[in-house]
Amino acid sequence: MAHRRKPLTVALGLNTVVFVVEVAGGIQASSLSLVIDGVHNLSDEVALGFLVLASAMGTGLSSRLLRPANLFNSVGLLAIGGLYSGESSNASRSRCRLGASSP
Repeated sequence: MAHRRKPLTVALGLNTVVFVVEVAGGIQASSLSLVIDGVHNLSDEVALGFLVLASAMGTGLSSRLLRPANLFNSVGLLAIGGLYSGESSNASRSRCRLGASSP
């Protein structure tokens, strides 16, 4: 499992860069989709962190950490989907109150 640690660490570093750029760009551009995608990358980053930790601990513990990593990623995606749906619904209601047609 140690031979996988370097690629996982590189992926974790690259994902960190993507996360920072997407969230900063999304905030600057007032783009909810970029911010949400950045948060999605954050959930991927935590899962990758669990995988790096699992590879560092040895094969006996790695299978115990794979399940929490996958579970965290899944719960994160569900939370992000709920947040995005709520924001989308609020935006639609606001357009309806103003008498604007939806895109």
